[in-house]
Amino acid sequence: MRKLLLLILLNVFATNAYSFVDTKCSEDYKFVVDYIENNSPAFSDNVNNKTRPKYEKLKADLEEKVKTVSSENDCAKYLVYYIEFFNDNHTYLRIPANAKIDESDEKQVAKFLESELFKNRETYDLKESQLQNYPLNDVRGIYETADASYKVAVIKSKDQFRDLIGVIIDSKSKLWKEGQVKFELKKKKENLYEGFFYSRNHSLLYKTVVPFNDGIFGDNWFKSKIKNKVNHSLNRDRKTKFEVKDDVAYLRIPTFSGRAFQELDKLYKESGTEIHKTPYLIIDVRNNGGGSDTNVLPLIDFFYTKPMVFEETLEVWVSDKNKELYKVAFEDTMKEPEKVSPQTVAYYKELMKILDKAKPNTFASLGGDSRTVKGKSHKYPQKVAILYNRGCASSCETLLFLAQKAEKAILVGENSGGYVGYGNIFSVKTPQHKFTIQASTTRYKNARKYEVVGVSPDYRLDYKNDWIEQTKKILRLKAK
Repeated sequence: MRKLLLLILLNVFATNAYSFVDTKCSEDYKFVVDYIENNSPAFSDNVNNKTRPKYEKLKADLEEKVKTVSSENDCAKYLVYYIEFFNDNHTYLRIPANAKIDESDEKQVAKFLESELFKNRETYDLKESQLQNYPLNDVRGIYETADASYKVAVIKSKDQFRDLIGVIIDSKSKLWKEGQVKFELKKKKENLYEGFFYSRNHSLLYKTVVPFNDGIFGDNWFKSKIKNKVNHSLNRDRKTKFEVKDDVAYLRIPTFSGRAFQELDKLYKESGTEIHKTPYLIIDVRNNGGGSDTNVLPLIDFFYTKPMVFEETLEVWVSDKNKELYKVAFEDTMKEPEKVSPQTVAYYKELMKILDKAKPNTFASLGGDSRTVKGKSHKYPQKVAILYNRGCASSCETLLFLAQKAEKAILVGENSGGYVGYGNIFSVKTPQHKFTIQASTTRYKNARKYEVVGVSPDYRLDYKNDWIEQTKKILRLKAK
C-alpha cells in the first residue's frame, strides 16, 4: 500500500527528565509483524526478492527502536511506520485519542501541562532566519489555520523518517506552547507528503496524503500572506443538494452509505427530470467516503451512451487466522437468522468451502467478474463532470471507474483516495496497548494499481479559485 514512511524517530526523550521506557511496545510490535506476515494479502504483493532487503532492514531497525520508546504515542508511530510499508489503505492502525481537555477548567489545564504527554512533546528552538515568508510555491514558511487558532513555521528537519516539521509560533490554545512540534512530514513526491499531526489535546493522527498547493498545506494550513483562507478542494457539507443555474445542473452527494439509500433514491428520481433537460451536469462527490455501490449505479443514466465492460478478479488470502475470522463472522451473522438473506448465507457457505479446500498461505479466487454495465441513453446532459478530491474513496471511486468508460463524462479535481485494491476488513487488537489494527483479507487484482495512488482526473483544478466555477468553465469549453 502506501509508500513507506521510513524509519528512525529522533530520540528527543533520551535526556528528558520525565521520560521512561515503554516496555509493552516490543510485544505489540512483534504481534503486528507476525499478524501482517501471515495474514495480510498485501504482504506478498510488497515483499519480494527486490524489496526484501529494505523490508528486513526496516524490521530490524524498528525492532530496536520499539525497545526505547517513552510513550504510547511513540509506540503507535513505529507500528504505523511498519504497516505503511504495505501500501494497503484498508490496513491501518487506529491510534487511540487522548482524553478531551476543557480549557475553561483551570485544574484540567494545569494537570495536562504537568503530564508526561505535554512535557515529552518535541520542541524546537526556531532561529530568526527560519521565521520568514517564502514564496507561495515554496513549502517552507509561516502558516496559519483558517480560524487563526495556530500559527506555525514549516521548516526542513530532515532525517531518515521526516523532511519537514511544523513548529508552533503562536497558539490560542492553552495546551500548546511556542516551540512545540505540531506536525512532522515526509515527502512522497513533488508537492505530496505523508506524516503525523498532533491535535489540540496532543492526540496523534497519521495522514497518508498531505498535498501542498498554492500556499495551502493539507486541508487547513494556509500561508499567512493568503488573505482568503479557503481550501476550495474541500466540500464538507453533509447534506444532499440539487439545483439548476442557467445551463448547468448541480448534484451534491456527500455519501453513498447504505443507510442513505432512501434519501438518495428520492434525490435521483426527483432531480432526473430537470437533469435530462439541462445541457451540463456537475456531480459533486468531494469528501464522499463511499458506502454501497447500489447507491452509485443509478447515476449511470446521467452519462450513459453505450455498454461499459469491466473485468475484475477477487482473491482471498488463505491463512488459519483469516479462516477463523470468517467463521466467527458467519456465526455472529447467524445469531438472528430471520434477519439474514439467503444470498448472505450462500455467500458465507461458499466462501468457507473455498477457504477449506485452498492450500494454506496462498491466494484463493473468489471468482472472476466480467460485467457489462448498461443504462439508458438521453440527449441531455450533453457533458457530465464528476467533481472529486482525495476524500472520494471506496464506492465513490466506483463512480470514477464508471465515468472513465463513458464518453459523456469527464473527471475533474485531484487524485482520489485510492481505497480500491484491498478489502473485507477485520479488526484485531494488540496484546499490550490494545491498539486496534484494521486488516484486509482480500485483494482486487486489477484495481490494485490505484491503491493509495488514486484515480487521476482528466482536468486538475487549482486551489486558488472556486472548484465549481472552474468545473463550469471546463464543461462549456469541452462542448465547443
